Amino acid sequence: MLLLALCLSQSISTEAGVVADSITKLVLALIGEFLIGAMIGFGVHAAFAALSFAGQFLDFQIGLNAAAAFDLNAQAQSPLLSTFFGLFGGLIFLLLDAHHDMLRGLAYSLTILPLNHFSLPDDAGPFVTAFGLVFTYGLVLAGPVVLGLMLLDIAIAVIARTMPQISIYFVTLPLKIFVGVLLLALTMSQFTPVLERLFAAAFGYWLPASTR
Repeated sequence: MLLLALCLSQSISTEAGVVADSITKLVLALIGEFLIGAMIGFGVHAAFAALSFAGQFLDFQIGLNAAAAFDLNAQAQSPLLSTFFGLFGGLIFLLLDAHHDMLRGLAYSLTILPLNHFSLPDDAGPFVTAFGLVFTYGLVLAGPVVLGLMLLDIAIAVIARTMPQISIYFVTLPLKIFVGVLLLALTMSQFTPVLERLFAAAFGYWLPASTR
């Protein structure tokens, strides 16, 4: 982080007037820079939250929510597919060179918002849009598998009505897991275009038009 700060500092104009002549101004400048970093990180966090939402949704539908792995980063139990989606999204994030877009966005933020010149945005629309990405793209990623499992549930309901003597829950639980994982494997080939659009939309409200 110190090396990144040193590299970005080379783009700061010497006439930007960034010197704070009092403790109060220095604290306000630090708070402003913290808020800028939070706004930049919000879009990236929303993109990965969409992946987590899709994974948790599928864990619930398939029946894997009872089996959870311990996440060392969060120090908590994490559903299996939610963890998998997060790791897969991080891999695609690097393969798409989205981390380069993030670095360009950080450098661009020093141009449009110089140090000690923070002001609250007038339009909250981009932040609402980024929040909506969590549900929109989460449902897009999980949609095909959920639709297939819904058709399977309908078939299971018909069997349960025609043969009530069968303990249908214990019979179909392994079947739902098998069908859900199979459908997920078949649809993962279409994830990359969706994730590309997801990361592009996450960066869209703070990257310059020339880098989108």
